Amino acid sequence: MLYLKRFHELATLLIVVILQADYYQKMQKRWSLPAKPPINNLPAICHPIIFLFKCLHMKTIILSILSIVFTHNLYAQQIAGIAIFSKTGYTSLCGSSSTLEKIAPPGSRFNNNSTAFGLEGYFRANKVILALDGNMAIQNAKCADANKAQVFQCVAYTKFGRIILDKTRYWIYPSLGLGVASIGINTYSNENDEVTNLKNKIISSPSFDFGLNADFIANKILNPEGYGVLLLGLRTGYRVAIKNCGWRDNDGNKLSNMPSYTYKGFYVMVTIGGGVFVRK
Repeated sequence: MLYLKRFHELATLLIVVILQADYYQKMQKRWSLPAKPPINNLPAICHPIIFLFKCLHMKTIILSILSIVFTHNLYAQQIAGIAIFSKTGYTSLCGSSSTLEKIAPPGSRFNNNSTAFGLEGYFRANKVILALDGNMAIQNAKCADANKAQVFQCVAYTKFGRIILDKTRYWIYPSLGLGVASIGINTYSNENDEVTNLKNKIISSPSFDFGLNADFIANKILNPEGYGVLLLGLRTGYRVAIKNCGWRDNDGNKLSNMPSYTYKGFYVMVTIGGGVFVRK
């Protein structure tokens, strides 16, 4: 019974704080409320509870507050749209140069960095982003003679992202991607500007992409149902694949006596694109 008494005291005091003194006096006789509600001299527990449920003024206040809160949240959540980007940047693969030099023509020299470019598209539903991402990267090797080599990378991912910072002019979101990463080398001879003896060696593995992304609105075109935007973005992250030694040639035949390699490394890219988003 003690905790019921305390609940009664808190409820009555809450009424006094919210309502003005003159309004409380008007409701005093109607609901049999005490003239003065000191903690040690309170009415029966049913009175303030009945007051809270039947007082139209109080119900209006509570419903108005809830309406504002839930309407705001509902409006903020109903965002949907698509965006498409082109992008360029750099990738740096750990240990790729030493592995590739083992299968390249003698005297070939590589580094771990390559110029990258690609396309990306995503669908945004509130704070969730589902994306398709494809990239290529190319590096020309330094060779001592007419034998040449060119390194290429191809990656494709399906990504899931969740916006963690959503502002009027930008949003930031981490992402997790699952896909395939390939790295290969083209070797050929180039004498008298004629390409001969072209050979291809490539290795592909399942891969994961851990990214941190940001999109910035450069321009906004408003309309009654939504808006179109010009977007600039930044993509950074780390990719890693399963260790593999399944190198294949131009015809898809598996090559023997080839070194194993684990595709892993960092990337940074800038994007430019556009999107159309609708608020429901």
